[in-house]
Formats: sequence, structure tokens, C-alpha cells
Amino acid sequence: IVTSVDRRDTYKKRPLPLNTVAALKLLSTHLKLPAAKSMTLMESLYTKGLLSYPRTETDRYPKTFFMKSLANKVNGSEFEDFYGPRPDGKNDDKAHPPIYPVRAAKDGDFDSKNGTMEKKVFNFLVNHFFAQLCKDATGVETSIKVNILDEEFFLKGLKITQKNHLKYFDKWQEIKSP
Repeated sequence: IVTSVDRRDTYKKRPLPLNTVAALKLLSTHLKLPAAKSMTLMESLYTKGLLSYPRTETDRYPKTFFMKSLANKVNGSEFEDFYGPRPDGKNDDKAHPPIYPVRAAKDGDFDSKNGTMEKKVFNFLVNHFFAQLCKDATGVETSIKVNILDEEFFLKGLKITQKNHLKYFDKWQEIKSP
């Protein structure tokens, strides 16, 4: 006997802009890079003019930051998914904005001995940057309770209705019924 079916709209927030510590944690988790190597690669991208200054404690952009034009420049054309970054970052060192790509990469930007890893780090940070600028992902969560011979069973499922930032970065596991 199905005892209840509940459906509710839900969402997954887009990521906050990256400060140094958050960037190092993500690069460690997703690319399996030690913090020292990640920092070296980010600093190299900075000296090549591809990345903003990577040593910052700030995780929110100033209100006057040129987000839309920067997104278009890094994308190489109109960034269609632009919505704007989350305003709820809590940290601002007042010295540097969050880490962001400065421009799109060109042929020859990654020709050093660390070129392959630099490219992976840069692409990862670009995808994170684009995800910051999209709307939150939305979905519908369904919870079902079933009673079989006086024993209760629960099933939860998630249907993603709008991927938004998930197209660029992060996961939200959709659960489908068998």
C-alpha cells in the first residue's frame, strides 16, 4: 500500500567565487593535485596573463566588477547563460577579487613542461567561473512511502528540471525509478 507521495521543488546553488583555499581544495579533490603543485600552476597561469591573482581570501565580487564583459571575453563570444554571481560570499580581503580567468586561452599558452597540467587547471577554473555566473539548478524531489506487510519502505527520487550551472561544473545526482 502506498501510504504517501510527496513532491517538492528543490534547487542546487551555483558555486561561490573562488578564494585561494577553496580553489586548492577543489583542485585537490577533482584533479588530485597537491596544494603546492596547484598553487604553482595557478601562479604560472597568472604570470601568463590567463588568471587573476591567485592569492586571495575573497569569495565575492565587488558590485562594480565587469562580469558580463569578462564572461564574454573568456567565452570568446556572447555567454548565453549569464545570470550573475551569488552575492552571499562572506569573505573579502579588500585587496584582491576572487580568482577568475582573465581571457580565453590561445595556441601556445600551454607549451611549457607543465603545459598539460596548466591547461587542465585553467579549464577547470574556467568551468567553475562559468558555473558561478549561471542560475541555480532546479529539480523536483519525490518521496514515496510504501507499506508491505506492516513494514514501511521509503524511496526518494530527483528529476533535474533545469541544469543551469551543472552544464559547466558540479554534479547533482538524478535518481530515476527502475
